[in-house]
Amino acid sequence: MVILILIGVALPTVGGTLATWSDSETMAGNYIETGSLDLLVNGQDDLPWGVGLESCFDIPEFELGVTYACYRLLWNAGCVDGVAYLHIKDVVDNNSLSSNTIMHIWYDDVLVESDTIANLDCRQIELGLLPAEAERQLKLEIHADEGAPGDVLSFDIAFELIQVELLERGCGWADTEKSPNQLTLIFEGEGCTPGFWQGGNGEKLWNEPNDPDWTDAGGEGSNPYIWTTPFNSFFTSHPDLDDLTMMDLVGKGGGNNDVRKAARSLVAAYLNASFGMNYPLTPGELSSLWTAAVDDGSDEAFMALHLELDEYNNYGCDLCD
Repeated sequence: MVILILIGVALPTVGGTLATWSDSETMAGNYIETGSLDLLVNGQDDLPWGVGLESCFDIPEFELGVTYACYRLLWNAGCVDGVAYLHIKDVVDNNSLSSNTIMHIWYDDVLVESDTIANLDCRQIELGLLPAEAERQLKLEIHADEGAPGDVLSFDIAFELIQVELLERGCGWADTEKSPNQLTLIFEGEGCTPGFWQGGNGEKLWNEPNDPDWTDAGGEGSNPYIWTTPFNSFFTSHPDLDDLTMMDLVGKGGGNNDVRKAARSLVAAYLNASFGMNYPLTPGELSSLWTAAVDDGSDEAFMALHLELDEYNNYGCDLCD
């Protein structure tokens, strides 16, 4: 509403009296309306700077070499044209999966960007024009060729729409929607259990030095030890394992002794890693893990090692066939 006011001041009259008068007129019905942006992602709208979109990628068993795709329909439900952007942000990586995971970004069948998550982190990636009341198809693809079991990568994908006219002036109002994502890498590996190595076909592969059965079965090099090799002569010694051979340990359960449980799992794990199968740890890494547990000395350290190696030893054993 606009009000026009005219004020007049009267001249002093006889006696010095000062008088004023005014006249005002009102003009009603005035308003200003700005054009609006309203970004919807797959029909979802969490209001500006929203954080509630469903995940594009929530993969608890992320596999190496597999390509995963996510499709999102971007809709400008407003009445002004905008430019669509994509942000990869808040990247949290417990190892190096972000450096090994590549993302391909397609906008209406045009490849806009292709790079690792690590290199895309915190970048504002321009997708293209998103006119008023228009829809555009976005496709995101990810894959990784390297990684270690248990690697976890989390990141947010933010979709943003900025008004064209304001963008040209160096500023702009934006509507942003954000989607949380997480990848957890599984390991398609191999591992034979202590039970395999202590009986049946397994026991025949390491009962003598340079065992020909080891190489005939496809093993690399030669078996690292034989049944009668004292455990403490090969690995960092522990008093609970005095006078115990490799077969003494692998051929019996660990009982209630956490040191023996870990040692039993280690004997099988070392044979697995030495054989050349797709085992997640090398022989050197296994020796180091055992030494670290001995140096720690606690039951918790030995139990943790046992549980880790027991998982790997149960990945699957082609030698059982």
